[in-house]
Amino acid sequence: MLAVVAGVVHPVYGGWQFDQALEVPFTDGKWTVSFKQSQFHVFIDGDHPGDYGAFLNEVGSIVQGCLDALGFHLAMPLRAEIMSMVIDGYQLIYRTPQWPELLSDPTRAGVPESELQPYVAAAIEEPLARLALADLRTAIDSPDDTLFLCYRATESVRQWFLTGNQDDGDARKKSWRTMREALGVAEPVTRRLESAAMSRRHGAASPPSADERREIALLARDVVARFVTYLNARRTDKS
Repeated sequence: MLAVVAGVVHPVYGGWQFDQALEVPFTDGKWTVSFKQSQFHVFIDGDHPGDYGAFLNEVGSIVQGCLDALGFHLAMPLRAEIMSMVIDGYQLIYRTPQWPELLSDPTRAGVPESELQPYVAAAIEEPLARLALADLRTAIDSPDDTLFLCYRATESVRQWFLTGNQDDGDARKKSWRTMREALGVAEPVTRRLESAAMSRRHGAASPPSADERREIALLARDVVARFVTYLNARRTDKS
């Protein structure tokens, strides 16, 4: 397979670039990565991947790593956005930023006001809800960290149910128990989120499979959705 992956570097206005193209050898081929004027191209000579979506995630991870190296020296948060991939000169694949498999109706074009309003209110009024939503957003954009970020989103929800300033021992156990009871979340769900995130939480390099990413993202999104519903009900009762 001969393929070219193209994308942009944000913030675009910086004109980010590397002086030389980077050669990235693999057992099944070679990649050449070029950064010029806040654009990047990855020239790939290797075997056809089994899953193009997972493959683009892998490419994105390598490109992001290169940008993180540059950003470290500049103290600048640079972000890679893959736009498309051309395979063997004729097959064009666009990458969408959306993750349709997380939606009950991937075809809908918008969000009704009645459905959106509780989430906007939660994001404005409750910092922990805002942090949870931010982690779920980043979980879509950062495949390698999806499991860890999904668990951290759930932890932000759990923090809301913490009483006092202590967050260890019995106090932490009680907050998990109170959260599950208030939101109707089964204990195996939170245990699964915790176990899935464990290795990445401790700094290991453990990229999840596409199926595991989807499973954990759906579990975490359900917890956060229940939390927003809970906050909305409390807000309604007070008014």
